Amino acid sequence: MAVPRREDARFLTGTAVYAADVRPEGLLHAAFVRSPIASATGLTADVGPARDAPGVVAAFTAGDLDLPDIPGHGGPGRPEAPAMTRPPLARGTVRYLGEPVAVVVADDPYAAVDAAELAELDFTEATVVATAAAAVEDEVLLFPAAGSNVVARTAVPEGLTPDLDRWPVRAAVEIQQQRLAPVPIEPVSIVAAPDGDRRLTVWCGHQAPHRLRRQLAGLLGIDQGSIRVIVPDVGGAFGMKSMLYPEYPVVAAAALRLGRPVAWQQTRYEQFISGTHGRGMRHRVELAGEPDGRIRAGRVEILADLGAYPHNGSGVPLFAQLLAQGAYDIADFAVSTTMVVTNRAQTGPYRGAGRPEANFAIERAVDAFARRAGLDPADVRRRNLVRPEQMPYRTATGALYDGGDYPAALARALELADEPAVRAEQARRRAAGEDPVGLGIGMFVERAGGDAASTEYARVEVDAGGRVCARAGTSATGQGHQTVWSQIVASALGIDPGEVTVVEGDTDAVAGGTGSFASRSAQVGGSALHVAAQRVRDCACELAGRLLEVAPAELTPQPGGGYAAGGRQVTLAEI
Repeated sequence: MAVPRREDARFLTGTAVYAADVRPEGLLHAAFVRSPIASATGLTADVGPARDAPGVVAAFTAGDLDLPDIPGHGGPGRPEAPAMTRPPLARGTVRYLGEPVAVVVADDPYAAVDAAELAELDFTEATVVATAAAAVEDEVLLFPAAGSNVVARTAVPEGLTPDLDRWPVRAAVEIQQQRLAPVPIEPVSIVAAPDGDRRLTVWCGHQAPHRLRRQLAGLLGIDQGSIRVIVPDVGGAFGMKSMLYPEYPVVAAAALRLGRPVAWQQTRYEQFISGTHGRGMRHRVELAGEPDGRIRAGRVEILADLGAYPHNGSGVPLFAQLLAQGAYDIADFAVSTTMVVTNRAQTGPYRGAGRPEANFAIERAVDAFARRAGLDPADVRRRNLVRPEQMPYRTATGALYDGGDYPAALARALELADEPAVRAEQARRRAAGEDPVGLGIGMFVERAGGDAASTEYARVEVDAGGRVCARAGTSATGQGHQTVWSQIVASALGIDPGEVTVVEGDTDAVAGGTGSFASRSAQVGGSALHVAAQRVRDCACELAGRLLEVAPAELTPQPGGGYAAGGRQVTLAEI
């Protein structure tokens, strides 16, 4: 049943509360001093002039805060990069334009920005490694201790070299997946407020608050229980708000040092130059097969630019590797992936996190193969798509496709596009020498729900007044969780969705959580709430049977979650 979205009223009336709207008493504002160049050594920062500016409360460099480095790896399953750690504030070396060097804290955001411009930087410019192709040559090293700019090399299946030479038709493409800057309506922001007992409350527009709490606790050297992370309303995320930015621990450390709340709101310019970027990969794809259009072998080489630090972006090329085969049944197929660091802003997950890159590359390659074979691209796809009877299908890269009718999907798309009419118009225009018209085909397989992250916390409670509360470890960034979660729980309990209170995005109010990313919220978080609500329903049914002294099978569900039997009724509140 369709219901009005419960979130919309506050968004439409301007009463939504974002991190920038959180203003604890005594709030201070942070502004960052950033490197004006992409590569430098011998960096020193004199923040004395900034400290003396009007309204400034403090100014800190890396040595003042003495925070540990952010690890070089991005978590389980990601490449280890112990020599490529990231200082929250640059320590002697600059590796990308806009890297934070110092922070100024003032009682007014404009005073903080003005004072930050007074800081004096001294450094020696160094050679810039601007591209992944240059980085892989290792002529200039961003991290000399690492001995290479290569973060990791992977190959799946290991040791397999597809035999492309045995097939008469071959095609190759090179696809540059350009970098891009995500542009959510609300840039990144954070507010950190100590309460005097070394407990810290953090408001941040984040996709995984429990992960942020864990990361901050590790960098600040305090217990996770001493940090509360609250996610207020969020103006879009798209992957970029799932990550750990160096400004986060700096703002939190400054708040603890000063004993006052500190806020930082990223400007759009800061987001463009030093926020995480998306994509940034090069795919070389070779396909080989038979004149009838059957593709028998394929090889993909991925070169991924992770930017200056590998922490946030190292997982994305692995997702591209996983889905490199696309929707096609190709037995002899292998992918090699090389990840490198460059003197550019770091990359990270954005809108599909590797899946769009993989799909774009393989689709371009299939089109090239069709041209080389002199066949219709649609016919080539029909010959090579994974068929329903092959499901579940395991690709050469290890992805498990759980089901679907890919040929039927293609047929329906071509029907809707009226392929015969388009082909006829193409022929007519060619014959008449008129401007051409094209028919583009793009197949894709969506990776959703995550793998190691395919669990989520959910708790459904009914109090003595019959009020239902659903707690979830997800984190809404515009998806409509309040509406959908209440519907899921209400459906299981037989009550109106308006009677369900949804709680998420607060590490004090929700005991655990994985977060919202990789298209997993409804699939994993919603499923967890469904299971929890069913358990509550089963418990309520059993208790109702005791109260009415009948077997649960004799009970009839009643509106509002209650049960009836033998002319007697018990409400959810009574249960």
